[in-house]
Amino acid sequence: MHGGDLRAKLDARRGKAVQLAREDELAAENKALAEKMARLEKQMGSRLNNFEQVVGKVAEAVNVDARMYTSHDHPFTENIIRVPLPDRYKSPPIPLYDGRSDPDDHLEVYTGHMVLHGYPEEVMCRAFRNHLSDSARRWFRSLKQNSISSWDDLKNAFLTQFVGVKKYIPPKQNLSRVYQGPNESLKDWIARFGEQVAATEGISDEVALMGALSSMKKDIPYSTDLDRRPPHTYQEFLTRAQGFINAEEAKKAKEEEKPAEGEVIAVGPGARSEDGKLIPLDVKKGDRILIGKYAGTEIKIHDEEHLILKEEEVLAVVEK
Repeated sequence: MHGGDLRAKLDARRGKAVQLAREDELAAENKALAEKMARLEKQMGSRLNNFEQVVGKVAEAVNVDARMYTSHDHPFTENIIRVPLPDRYKSPPIPLYDGRSDPDDHLEVYTGHMVLHGYPEEVMCRAFRNHLSDSARRWFRSLKQNSISSWDDLKNAFLTQFVGVKKYIPPKQNLSRVYQGPNESLKDWIARFGEQVAATEGISDEVALMGALSSMKKDIPYSTDLDRRPPHTYQEFLTRAQGFINAEEAKKAKEEEKPAEGEVIAVGPGARSEDGKLIPLDVKKGDRILIGKYAGTEIKIHDEEHLILKEEEVLAVVEK
């Protein structure tokens, strides 16, 4: 065998030996890495188990459900989940809904904020859970997977669940029974009637107008004016009423400024002049007199109210 052939064989054997040694080395490294990963996995599992136990104890102490959630623990379909959260998303600063108040009120405030900031309905769906508490949040967790594919689905499910705490909505025909009381001012009655209109769902302008006309007193100046010139809309009815309300208020203020009338039940001896002479009073017991609204000093004798007056506070003697 030539020397060159021998060296070639030796080099080939040496290369194969190096390759085998490298393979053994890699196998050992892989085995060590796998053992290390197994130890880490075991440690992480133990720590996670301890963490869940701690969370469970805390949850038990504060009476909440601390169930661990997976990325699929939600009721939404894929079309809702895949829409990304907008940059600089701002959560609505509204109270959490706990299932004890009108769900319509919560939806109105929540929807108003989300629409104001231009958030899509998919984001409205995903953010909704963050604004629930107590029984409302437990209800949300009970929703089945893939059961909510739109905001309407979630909204309808929410309203159906809490229909028992919705506010009573009076029927439209009740507006014709909001009668103006015998001594009720036009201002107070219109305020009360307006509250009933706001509380009635789906009311038209025509229904509101007919209800107002049928329940208002008939013996007041405004009613006479309406008979002479009927209003065409509820807004016109309110606008024209303002003039009569102003007249009522002005008349009331004027009446409050009128002097009061009373009867003299006792008089003193009179005042004395600088030289000591007695000056008799011009009023006597039994006279009917007029006095200013803020005149005199109020006193109560045997549960009856009386006024102590100076003679100069008497405006006039009505009847002697």
